[in-house]
Amino acid sequence: MVDRYNPKMQYILNRITACHDLPKPVTSYGRQAQAHVVGGFQNNSLQWWAFAFESVMMEVVAVNSAIYSLVFSMVICLVAVAIFTSHVTLLLIVFITILEMICLVAGIFYLAGWEMGGVEAISLSILVGSSVEYCVHLVEGFLLAGKAIPENLKNDHAGSRQWRTKAAISHIGVSIFSSAMTTIIAAIPLTQTTILPFSKFGQILAINSSVSIVYCLTICAAFLAFMGPSKFVCKWKSTLKMTIGTCVVIGLSALGLFIISKCGIFIPGPNGGALFPE
Repeated sequence: MVDRYNPKMQYILNRITACHDLPKPVTSYGRQAQAHVVGGFQNNSLQWWAFAFESVMMEVVAVNSAIYSLVFSMVICLVAVAIFTSHVTLLLIVFITILEMICLVAGIFYLAGWEMGGVEAISLSILVGSSVEYCVHLVEGFLLAGKAIPENLKNDHAGSRQWRTKAAISHIGVSIFSSAMTTIIAAIPLTQTTILPFSKFGQILAINSSVSIVYCLTICAAFLAFMGPSKFVCKWKSTLKMTIGTCVVIGLSALGLFIISKCGIFIPGPNGGALFPE
């Protein structure tokens, strides 16, 4: 067994792009650390292991796990919002707002040059829950305002939607903004830590909170004023209907994925294997 600095092994590694920038072994306390690539020749055949591929595989697994955690978190949030709001339009508004926020935060990740590591993968699932919080509170204010619509606006759908949105922002907007500010201020000291995962998580939390509060008070409020239900008031019947509808949609979606996998189409799971193993 020889390391990467064997002439024959070096020649092979130089022809492989993924192994051009492998770290060199280091000496610590008079002892050489394990080489990142080791290999050898046996019976005129090359046997080698490039530990560079370990990081590549870890990145693939991290991305797959992040995608599944993001989707799973989104499904849970949408189920909760659907049962809570009991209205398809409100669910659509929250879904669009959350999706836009996540896309913007992911775009900031890309512009900042961040790679998909463990901290980023874990943060993606957390972003959904922290993003939906402000929107749900604003939608709650919108629903509560429906019980106090002025008499002169009850037959005016556009005016009723706008009044309910203004009432929601006036009632709970200050609390939402204060909550976002405390989260951002609390995350700032975390960004100054010397421990890289803590520092990165603090940056992600501050960025996500900033994006969420801006989208909540602008995009979500605009959607509510433009297409929110003007006369809807949440009742137990609408909640029951939405709960049953949500369960049916989830069941049909799972059944569809199962049928597709049984038809021979490979659907990767969080660990890289099949989502529905044989």
